[in-house]
Amino acid sequence: MKRILLASCLILQCYLVGFAQEEMSLDTLYSLSLEELMNMNIVTASKVAEKASDAPGIISTISAREIEQFGGLSLAEILERVTGVVNVSTNSNPQNIVSFRGDLSGESNNHTLLLINGRPNRESIYGGIDYAVLLGIPVTAIERIEVIRGPGSVLYGSNAFSGVVNIILKKGGDQNKVSTYLGSFGGASVDGSVNIDKGGVNVMIGYKNFEEKGWSFKATDAMGAKDTANYEEKNNGLAVRVGYKGLTINSLITESTQTIFGFGSPIWFNMPNKTTFSRRVSTDIGYELKFSEKVTTKVNATLNSFDLKLIGPAVASGNSDDIILEVSNFIRPTDKWNIVFGASGYKQTGELVGSVPKYNKGWYNGYVQADYRPVAPLKLIGGFQVNKIQGVDVNLVPRVGAIYNFTKNLGTKVLYGQAFRAAYAIETNIKSAVIEGNPNLNPEILKNLDVQVFYSRTKLELAATYFDNRKEDNITRLNGKFVNAGRNEAHGFELEGKYVPNASVYANGSYAYQTNKLVADNGAVTEHASLMPNHVAKLGVGFQNRRGLSLGLYNMYVSKFHSFTGQDALPGHNGETKSYNTLSANVNLSIPKIFALDMQEEIILSVYGTNLLDEKINIPDVASRMVYSLPGKSGRAIYASAIVKF
Repeated sequence: MKRILLASCLILQCYLVGFAQEEMSLDTLYSLSLEELMNMNIVTASKVAEKASDAPGIISTISAREIEQFGGLSLAEILERVTGVVNVSTNSNPQNIVSFRGDLSGESNNHTLLLINGRPNRESIYGGIDYAVLLGIPVTAIERIEVIRGPGSVLYGSNAFSGVVNIILKKGGDQNKVSTYLGSFGGASVDGSVNIDKGGVNVMIGYKNFEEKGWSFKATDAMGAKDTANYEEKNNGLAVRVGYKGLTINSLITESTQTIFGFGSPIWFNMPNKTTFSRRVSTDIGYELKFSEKVTTKVNATLNSFDLKLIGPAVASGNSDDIILEVSNFIRPTDKWNIVFGASGYKQTGELVGSVPKYNKGWYNGYVQADYRPVAPLKLIGGFQVNKIQGVDVNLVPRVGAIYNFTKNLGTKVLYGQAFRAAYAIETNIKSAVIEGNPNLNPEILKNLDVQVFYSRTKLELAATYFDNRKEDNITRLNGKFVNAGRNEAHGFELEGKYVPNASVYANGSYAYQTNKLVADNGAVTEHASLMPNHVAKLGVGFQNRRGLSLGLYNMYVSKFHSFTGQDALPGHNGETKSYNTLSANVNLSIPKIFALDMQEEIILSVYGTNLLDEKINIPDVASRMVYSLPGKSGRAIYASAIVKF
């Protein structure tokens, strides 16, 4: 409780200081403009631009300017500012899972879909080894992040289950920026983006290199053996976006090497060098044909490649190459109608040496989503996606909903939708002495209801959301074979708000509660089956003055993870699992403003700190459940940075 009070007091003190400053004009002082923060258009929920209050989804957004205000070295870190989101590490895949609403499905991030400029970024072996993207994407290349909390499979297919994260890259015309960092645990980073807009061609190139020797941890493994390692990281990323008239080319190459605590099982001896390497490559070529103001067609070809290598014995290494071809059509027959429909084919090839033989399979789908305004305050939404996965019966996921504005400021959303998560090669094709794949696995199905009330004025946004969902046909292991068994049930609520009282102060905050249970086919019930915390609270306050000082404070409070049956009897008691805070601070000093220099370039000196309360953060072994606890996050870390904008 003392830690919570201390973190809250620090943030409150900053807020009161900032609020006391004189109000100044937006265009000369605060880069986090009211218009951008309070009226940002989003595209993820319908594939067309619309206000978040009109979008058929529960939406969160993070702009590049908010990232500058509060800091952040990786996408994984930044996403923890989204309502209810917690980044979870497992022994084999640190920093890999973006958990929405308490959902956790082992060590793969296959219940969250990552999009790059609206295009799916998946790998087909595990379906969600995403840490290379989460750690390697250049932060300076990000224009904004749009997040759907809840299902999105009607438009985006598999993995758009509990959440969808759409990373919108910058395009030519934006400001160039290069950041360099030096800091704790031997950390060093370069992160920059260059933007060109000339002759109708716009180009953005972003690059990131981050290396950290890592924080030292001592751990006892599942066999009772003790050892020490550093949580080392080496992350690289290259992002390219090119646009010319209707043609767009987007490419993202990311790779990450991380220390791991055993592969599969948390056992030291099976990984002498204790590191794993992952590379993700995603390239999309798209063309937009605008036939009229009312009819547009988009054609996309996407290649997603994945490589996994263990630096040590050849326990596992693999690769996949997946191709998605999609045609999307956008029709607006009248001012009251918007219709989106399309189809895609998804070809998967790959292998995991020694366990998953070479595979070659295909998925196909068709989808439609429409919204209609019978009267100005009311918007009705309906749609579905039909999927045919090789070896599995045809599957259909629908969505329906309504958005109603009682007044100009007050409205509500009632949304029902389903989502699916298809089985991946590790589940359908694996052949080993202890695990057998099942090529006839049905997709997991999510049935979700969201009810939201929202309120918005010039300086204030508030929203309260209730959600209730049921996950059926769980893909799990039973007696050494992958099967569909049991269902999960979850419900909870989310409170969130943004407040800009004047041009120099910005605040946002959220509170999320969830509870869940697993119901087995025989009726047995396991409460809190995902082990995820019931409570997650977040508060951020930013302040900026005319003299070039910018300060951002952000705290996330996470209540204790739940225990699993038999946890207390396991070896590997590597620290108590308890609630924690992750208080961070970001201070920026603009040299031209401080010294009243007349120069086109802007040089900023920055200090960024994470886990400032130096919490000892440990979490249960949520994946293998073979040891009592694992290290969750590092202790206090401080980074000094020089930033150049030109």
